[in-house]
Amino acid sequence: MNFCPECGVQVDNWSAQELKWFYPLLIYFFLDFFVICIYKYSSLMEESLGNMLFADGIISTITLIFVVLYHSDLAPVFRLERLKIIPLARMLALLVAGAVAVNFLTNYISQLLYQEIYYYTLIFTDYPYPVFYSILFVCLQPAIFEELAFRGFLFTYVEKLSSPKTAILVTSLLFGIIHLDPIALIWLLPLGYIFGYFRYKYQSIWYGVIGHFVYNLVILIFEFKELYFS
Repeated sequence: MNFCPECGVQVDNWSAQELKWFYPLLIYFFLDFFVICIYKYSSLMEESLGNMLFADGIISTITLIFVVLYHSDLAPVFRLERLKIIPLARMLALLVAGAVAVNFLTNYISQLLYQEIYYYTLIFTDYPYPVFYSILFVCLQPAIFEELAFRGFLFTYVEKLSSPKTAILVTSLLFGIIHLDPIALIWLLPLGYIFGYFRYKYQSIWYGVIGHFVYNLVILIFEFKELYFS
């Protein structure tokens, strides 16, 4: 006999199992969201490279803790043999084309709304090796830890609670929301959908990790081109 820990109502075995899947999802996303809100909107953390790395470090640590705690359910999506060259190449071609389009779109929107273009990589330019740090913290770190979170932990348990289609849609939405930029939802939602689709179709997280890295790298190349060669 099982009881809901919140209301004390008797539930069947399946409902009890669903609660075991739902609460970690809720806790993880709340912690992630809370840290990002503190970094972006709180006076406690002014925008700086040190604070950005501190916030990213906390989020990455939280992600690793959840991945380790639930590794038995996540292990299958890490199998490298599920990574196929032709589907990967098709996805990367789509993502590169999308990144080029998004670069021009973001520049247009920035000029239209703010009369200037904001470059995310400016935060690295006052430090030695800005290209290296940009690739590390704009491309590699998000590709690994955001995919572990959204196409790894969150996707796995949303799928258990509902269906693959719902998992793709929900994780795409959460992926967009966590960036706290309403305008960026225009491209973040399709991007999350692509990563979610390949995660489901091939039961592998590696499509998202590689695709995420390449997409961010193309955006980064355009930023450095416009900053230093325009």
